[in-house]
Amino acid sequence: MKFLLIPAILGLAFAQHHGHNEQHVAHNQHAILNQLKHIFQHSIDLDNDGFSTLAEESTYFQTHDMNHDSCWTFHEFTASRSQLSHGPLHPTEAQLKATFDYYDSKAGTTALDNCFREDDLPYFFNLVDTDGDGRISLQEYDTYMFKVAQTLAEGLPMDPVTPPMPST
Repeated sequence: MKFLLIPAILGLAFAQHHGHNEQHVAHNQHAILNQLKHIFQHSIDLDNDGFSTLAEESTYFQTHDMNHDSCWTFHEFTASRSQLSHGPLHPTEAQLKATFDYYDSKAGTTALDNCFREDDLPYFFNLVDTDGDGRISLQEYDTYMFKVAQTLAEGLPMDPVTPPMPST
């Protein structure tokens, strides 16, 4: 899921620009939002309907699961980021590892085992799908990415979170 890689990129932005003047930070945030919009429209929303679904996220996961074992290792996770590094930001290995560990531990609710499982996609999908309609909008995507990235950039551990229940 490409949306899983964005916190590392955004975390770098927050860390790189800490202490810069507000105008510089605002310009950088605008560039980041444009990059997020581009990624969402061209890589996440596979059917171009303005939303991402769990089926689209699963397709992305399976495409980048190199050995088809329904488990992304850190290597597979970082390999899937190549298209994301074309923007103004390039995450460090440490930022990528922190992001991977967040997802590997299911947002701090399980022990690390160097395997982000396809079975965990619904958990994270529901964290991003805040209105519970079964679709991730660009606004939901942006909000979640900035929250996770800012937390990682500040060096704070991610709090375990319980995803909202999808509406029925």
